[in-house]
Amino acid sequence: MQACAPLMERTGGGSIINIGSTAGIMGHPVAAYSSSKWGVRGMTKSAAIDLAAKGIRVNAMHPGVVDTPMMDSGSTLFKSLVSMTALGRAADADEMASAALFLASDDSSFVTGIDLPVDGGFSELAAYGEIWNRINS
Repeated sequence: MQACAPLMERTGGGSIINIGSTAGIMGHPVAAYSSSKWGVRGMTKSAAIDLAAKGIRVNAMHPGVVDTPMMDSGSTLFKSLVSMTALGRAADADEMASAALFLASDDSSFVTGIDLPVDGGFSELAAYGEIWNRINS
């Protein structure tokens, strides 16, 4: 943001998209990781205030489980995370790109300072969804 904001200001504005994680939306057992993702949220909101008058929008998106080569889709962890995702599956990279494209586009021209979970309902629905599934199975 420090490097690109002056360039954006000179060219009439723009959109900055910070990437966090659901660990910044809800608790996570690794404190350092979770703290850094919560920091992304605070930094995004502060920058959105600072840069709004310069025509620069600043938002954050927070991916959930994404099926990438970095993830072992056969692992117990991956399967557990997917099972607690309301949509019942992991996202693919194209879905993350689509969300980022929306935030970068003029379609979101009146959106700044938000946290956009792109997580299939994981951060908002996981605990209650899991309880509901257990009750109804």
